[in-house]
Amino acid sequence: MFHVKQIRRFSLIFLLILVSCQKKQEVDYNSPVTPKGEEIKKDVHQIIRRRKSVRKFSEKPIPIGILEKIVEDGELAPSAGNTRPWDFVIVGKGRLEEIFKRIKWLKGNKPKKGEEPTAYIIILQDKKCLGWGGIASCAAAAENILLSATGYGIGSCWIGSVNEKEKLKEVFKAPENLEIFSVIALGYPKVDAKTGASP
Repeated sequence: MFHVKQIRRFSLIFLLILVSCQKKQEVDYNSPVTPKGEEIKKDVHQIIRRRKSVRKFSEKPIPIGILEKIVEDGELAPSAGNTRPWDFVIVGKGRLEEIFKRIKWLKGNKPKKGEEPTAYIIILQDKKCLGWGGIASCAAAAENILLSATGYGIGSCWIGSVNEKEKLKEVFKAPENLEIFSVIALGYPKVDAKTGASP
């Protein structure tokens, strides 16, 4: 079994061989064929523009593997001084009501029965980093999570108004040095049967 450093070294050697074997090719940015890098940029912009707050969800469950990948994307966010002052809790079936009943939903927009989120991600913030840097860092992680969810076709709603935060910490056995920063509600958007559009 190779260690991570060995794998990276062999990968670098392979990359150098690959690059040396390829001919240099000029990129014509006026060409109708979009360069790969431009395609990636376009995908990012599309995801940013597609993201919106969703408060009506279908009952289709989100696979745990996707939820874990979304959290991993959250962990890749920039942070002040590389402090990474966050932790995450994935909440799925069986514990959803513990979150739902404590959320202060926007007036008139509380999900109805059968339209509730099918998962939540609780963002926890280190109490040692409660200043501007900690807040900005956790907010960056939240945005990564929102965009990642959108990329997977999952609706999301970023929620800061949560009642009984200390009680919620007890329910999910959060360490004492962390406090709840916010909660992100997740679920596949409910599609209107008549229009085929999601709310």
